[in-house]
Amino acid sequence: MEDVGIWMDKDILTYDLIKRLPASLDNIKQRITHSNNGEDIKPNKLLDHLEIHLNELKLSSTVNKLEVATMYTENRKCSPG
Repeated sequence: MEDVGIWMDKDILTYDLIKRLPASLDNIKQRITHSNNGEDIKPNKLLDHLEIHLNELKLSSTVNKLEVATMYTENRKCSPG
């Protein structure tokens, strides 16, 4: 929008982005909008919260995966019989 001469305050831009988030991200919306005196309502803060949420999703999805490992050896101590 700045390319065509339209300037928006960063607070308004952030609120607009927050409104467009899906309902599943309500916790992020609440954390940002209930900050101290509204001082954290900036686009960078929103992106930081979204990045934290993404990292938490990645971490939770890797915890539940089953890792299978197989060892092969010709050592007689490890072979049956």
